[in-house]
Amino acid sequence: MTEDDWRRKFADCGAFWQHDGNPKRPYARLTTNRISDGFFNGGRVAEEDPATFSEGTRTLMYRFQELLRHELDQGQELKFPRIIGAEYGGIALSVIFAAGGRYKSAFAQKQPDDTLAFLRADIKPGERILIVEDTITTGGTVLKLVDAVRRLDLAGCDFIPTVYTLCNRSGKDFVGDFQIVSLISPNFTAWKEGENPFTPDGTEIVPPVRPKTDWTALTRDYE
Repeated sequence: MTEDDWRRKFADCGAFWQHDGNPKRPYARLTTNRISDGFFNGGRVAEEDPATFSEGTRTLMYRFQELLRHELDQGQELKFPRIIGAEYGGIALSVIFAAGGRYKSAFAQKQPDDTLAFLRADIKPGERILIVEDTITTGGTVLKLVDAVRRLDLAGCDFIPTVYTLCNRSGKDFVGDFQIVSLISPNFTAWKEGENPFTPDGTEIVPPVRPKTDWTALTRDYE
């Protein structure tokens, strides 16, 4: 499927939306309280349309397997990875991704100091690690996952330098040294209250709404 096909599928289950420029249409207020002309919620895909979530995850897995085949063609040793993600969005993604390729998985849990830690995983020394994430906004979670693995101090563990995601809304092709592979890469903009780049004075023409509770206001027809 094309990126447009994925956008339509995600929109159908209320997980993807992008403003069309109509001044009567509100913008989206995010959980961070910033305002945006676009919205994606990977968790909602998993909740409302598990089949699409699974299909998208397996599509990413197939793209990864193309990378493995390329490595084999280059004479590199085949070493299956452990697929890791962070709670909560990365748990289902890592499990379905791993199941499709018959790999191992693990997930990191959020800690009070805002770090991630592998409290229930049995990652072994020398394992190869692949990171997955349902949405990449700033890339911060990816870097926290890297740090969580390194704090395990396991000899010989190495990272595959790609990260696989359903939606890359970061506007970047890389997070650190990790190339981003995504199903969709929408060009979203987010701003603080009073700094709307699409209005003459930065103020909101109509009050922004929360996508999770006011989906109809975002998506209905406006004359």
